Amino acid sequence: MKTTFRSILTLGVAGAGLAMIGTGCAPIRDDAAPGAAGQANMAVLTSDDNGTWDVTIMDAGGNTLHTVDSNLTEPVGISYHPEDFFIVNTYDQLFRVDMDGETTPFGDEPIGSGFRTFVSSGGEVTVPGEYEATQLDSDGNVIDSLSVGSQYCWMDSGPSGDAGNPAMLDVFGPTVAVWDTENSSFNPIASFVGTSSNILGADESGNYFVGSSYDQTIWTIDGEGTSASLGTLTEMGMSAYGVKALEAAGSNSVYALVDGDAGSTVVEIDMNGNLNEVVNSGGQVWLDMTVF
Repeated sequence: MKTTFRSILTLGVAGAGLAMIGTGCAPIRDDAAPGAAGQANMAVLTSDDNGTWDVTIMDAGGNTLHTVDSNLTEPVGISYHPEDFFIVNTYDQLFRVDMDGETTPFGDEPIGSGFRTFVSSGGEVTVPGEYEATQLDSDGNVIDSLSVGSQYCWMDSGPSGDAGNPAMLDVFGPTVAVWDTENSSFNPIASFVGTSSNILGADESGNYFVGSSYDQTIWTIDGEGTSASLGTLTEMGMSAYGVKALEAAGSNSVYALVDGDAGSTVVEIDMNGNLNEVVNSGGQVWLDMTVF
């Protein structure tokens, strides 16, 4: 199953028509008609007709390539693992979701409260768990955990400019910090970033983007630790309630999964506050997003 799936993802223009017949139509896009299917680039947790959740895989243009019929219950977030499967977490457990839909526990130890996880290029999984952060190796074994009491409340994690160490978002500050796993410490990068910030992302140059599932404002933090507001999604031209995910799109931009009247939408936002719509769900609910 996996071999067949990978061949679908790497089809060129000549084979794109056959791929789309086999995998379904692209979601609705207001700005352009769906183009030829490209390589897999992002995946979303999407609601299905059974009251559960599947994984829909798309290219950078928003074309649907494949839906993993995983029938997940009560998921919180999704991340892509470099060994070609997904990590999906509930609030208290991690699951491995293979491309054929097989779902198995990832790791044997309970993780406490878990929010949006981050998986590094080496396969290490970082779990922000309110007052405790946990890191697992690529096989699901716990290799580190750190708590400093109630000083921080971690809700999201992501890449940092400090190789090998994840970035963390604390909602009390709100504060963005780097978890120095070697020295068992959290090193703050910037504090007072917004008022209800709980979503963290970074572009490919290491600039952080911060948002909230409760309001529209997007914040950035540059390499010097200087934070600034880009304004609201409405000011950028997008009618939306809040942000569910921020993932790298380019050297100075991120993809943002947002919710609005038309359902879930993926947009691209750069460091200057420019916004372009990538794909709209057409009224469907997308819970979280990962880019790979």
